[in-house]
Amino acid sequence: MSGIIDGDLQVRGNVNCNSITLPLNAIDSAGQIKAGLNLPAEKFEQRFFPAWSQPNSAATSETRTLFVARRTGTINEVVAGSIAKAIGDSTVTIDIKKNGSTILNAVVTLDNANTARIVEVGSINSGAFVAGDWIEAVITATLGTGTLPTGVFLQLEVDQNGN
Repeated sequence: MSGIIDGDLQVRGNVNCNSITLPLNAIDSAGQIKAGLNLPAEKFEQRFFPAWSQPNSAATSETRTLFVARRTGTINEVVAGSIAKAIGDSTVTIDIKKNGSTILNAVVTLDNANTARIVEVGSINSGAFVAGDWIEAVITATLGTGTLPTGVFLQLEVDQNGN
């Protein structure tokens, strides 16, 4: 059975249905979502920005845990930079790994061609992860004939699904 109602419909009781199709943008937080509803976080996709930085001294090699996934999700972006750029042929490379394997097409390289305090964007090969995946940064500092960059930092943009 189907029908069409030309005009408004007001229901003073409950509406029970198996599914409902609403027009685009029909629900907004200003009008349809009750103020103070306190919706649980696990019902929503969450965007967060794990970051890590070294002090404003010569970069050092290290491996650093960024986060352990609690739900499925995606790493959308990887950016890295430094307070002061490298001089000469000294470099720092940054790799982002999931469970020990890179997620990048190539490491992010910080060298004398970079600009201080301007991020370099990494190229992600596969940013998907599942609950329990271990995400870490592997920083490799290679001193050449000049000086290493100082204040190396990185940041990820991560979307993690609700339940």
